Amino acid sequence: MQPYFFPYIGYFHLIAASDIFVFYDDVNFIKKGWIHRNQMLLGKEAYKFTIPLLAASQNKLINETEIFWESGFAEKWLNQLESSYKNAPNYQEVRLLIEKVLSNKDQNLASLAIHSILLTCEYLGLNKVFHKSSDLGISKDAGRAERLIEITKHFNCTQYINAVNGQELYNKPDFKEMGVDLSFVAPKIISYKQGGQTEFIPYLSIIDILMWNKKEEILSVLFAFDII
Repeated sequence: MQPYFFPYIGYFHLIAASDIFVFYDDVNFIKKGWIHRNQMLLGKEAYKFTIPLLAASQNKLINETEIFWESGFAEKWLNQLESSYKNAPNYQEVRLLIEKVLSNKDQNLASLAIHSILLTCEYLGLNKVFHKSSDLGISKDAGRAERLIEITKHFNCTQYINAVNGQELYNKPDFKEMGVDLSFVAPKIISYKQGGQTEFIPYLSIIDILMWNKKEEILSVLFAFDII
């Protein structure tokens, strides 16, 4: 899966369902995608925030995409977080986690996104094996499905799990023909305690559930899924 900056809870359902999780960091950056964007709660509405980039291009790989740190976005965003979540029960400890992610200004987009995910998993005690596709030496010339199959076989695994919306992209028979079982993780729970909200707002950054819920409550949500 491509690395995203503090991605939404569905990303972590996929991690929870995996034994080995591979960050797909050597594929093309998508300018209109969500790799460098996300949403948080501001007031009672979803607020979109964006990481500023230097010369972002869809002709560059994610791990070649640089962040415009000099814009001061980190400080501005932390101020927005304070406005949004200062009354949340876990604000102080989650803010420390976020500050740790942002502390290294030498990170490119892939490094920052991966760092945000790894530290979130560490915070939750979600212990998995993580790798980057760029470290595996597997050719990028293979087709989309073929490369995923090669990555799966690289680890001597027989099952590849994708997000549920991956059903629109990949077919089980194509994987089965190559000796790999293709499955999808279908979350059972997508809602959680969200402060004083009377109506749940979905698809926010994982930061939102971290702010409002105990770790054991978050893990119970993350592990509530079916493999189909």
